[in-house]
Amino acid sequence: MTERRTAGLAIVAALLVGLGLRLEAWVGTIASDDLTHAYAAIHPWNDPVEHSMPDGHGYDVNARRIGVNLPLAIGAAIAGPTEQTFGTVTLLESLLGILLCAAWAGALGGRRAAVLAAWLAAVSPIEVWYATVFLQDVLFSAGLAGAMAAIAWGARTDRMRWWFASGLAFGYLQYVKENAAILVAALVVVGVVRSIRARRIDRGTVGLVAGVAAIQLLACVYWWVAIGDPLYYVKAWLQRQVALEAVAPMQPFPNNVLRLGLYIGYHQVFGIGLLVAGYFGVRWLRRGDAPPRVRQDIAVIAVLQLALLIHILRWGSSTQRYMMQLSPILIVLGAVGLVAAWGALAPRIRRARYAAVVAATAISLLTGIRQHGRFRADVIRATSAAISTPELIDLPVYAVRGPRVSHYIERTLALLDGYRHDRFHLIDDPATVQRGLIVYSFLEQHPQPLVAPPGRRIFATGLGTSRWVEVYAVGIP
Repeated sequence: MTERRTAGLAIVAALLVGLGLRLEAWVGTIASDDLTHAYAAIHPWNDPVEHSMPDGHGYDVNARRIGVNLPLAIGAAIAGPTEQTFGTVTLLESLLGILLCAAWAGALGGRRAAVLAAWLAAVSPIEVWYATVFLQDVLFSAGLAGAMAAIAWGARTDRMRWWFASGLAFGYLQYVKENAAILVAALVVVGVVRSIRARRIDRGTVGLVAGVAAIQLLACVYWWVAIGDPLYYVKAWLQRQVALEAVAPMQPFPNNVLRLGLYIGYHQVFGIGLLVAGYFGVRWLRRGDAPPRVRQDIAVIAVLQLALLIHILRWGSSTQRYMMQLSPILIVLGAVGLVAAWGALAPRIRRARYAAVVAATAISLLTGIRQHGRFRADVIRATSAAISTPELIDLPVYAVRGPRVSHYIERTLALLDGYRHDRFHLIDDPATVQRGLIVYSFLEQHPQPLVAPPGRRIFATGLGTSRWVEVYAVGIP
């Protein structure tokens, strides 16, 4: 069997293992910001902004992330706008991320590095835990690996099409997470410096800029069709960013750095094995045999991503998923670094060490602590099933607004219903309901038990005071 075929089979095996782990860790909706992506996915061409959410709190930001919403919209068009559909789309993106990590590592360190990167991506806790949460993080992780793989292949082959592909990927990533624009700006600055030193325009930078420009043009056309303003994204993004920077952070320095350490250490989001691999990756980045250009680009992106993560954690009080901004870099650098460091060892010893690193990464799937799981919305799924019985399915459902500024329960119930029935409403005063089902939940931060129940309680579920839902019938015999 040829070395190429052996590597291909090993990567396929990693994909299958990764798929199994991701299905076992299936999450689906977390009844939070993912709901805005779901809404945008069913209104992709007709104002994807969810205007029922309160103004001035940035709830339209996910509607602007069309890089996330368009794949979800395609999935919804094929299989219907359900929790399972959206989770499956994100799962496919996660599996694509395994392949793209392998492609990036292969461009840097050969087939052996590609195989090891695929296995590390397949079992990395943070990649597995969030593989079915339809937010922006999974796609950003996969897209960053793809963009950097294109840059590495561009440097390796000196073909313009790879640089152009990297520009397309980075341009698309801007509409997944806005900080991709900062990465592009940094790479362009590096390219300008190279052009000045070489006294000729850097071809790679030209291809990168051309690809990014093509995506920007397409995005302007999209916003012209969907909103009526081709510059809507730029205006809304800058306005949001200025407003956010003016807000006092919930986790100022050094709390944000301590939280970063909490995620890496106590929560084990990367696993111990991947951290060991990362050490060898940093060594390779300093002294590796790849062209200096490639290592410089990786170093710029890695440092920027770490700095941006620390900066973002100033506002994120509980955002473990943000760690996926670093995971593809750590996976690929770790794989390449290990192959470079252990390449001269006897095959049996080398393979044993690789397997030990993969196993030490995978074990954190059991010993680590994940923030989001299927438990996040289990009580709401139970509520959805309870109010969807034949005798209740035609009744309107009224979610009572609570102390929380935003509102989630009726939107989550609508998603779990597959948006089939226009029966879910938000109200301020349950006394206005003459007939229907009234819902209170932990999502709206209502106190439990209720001081004055509005009617006959027909359903209640929950785990103490942390996650609970109660349903009352009004005007029903």
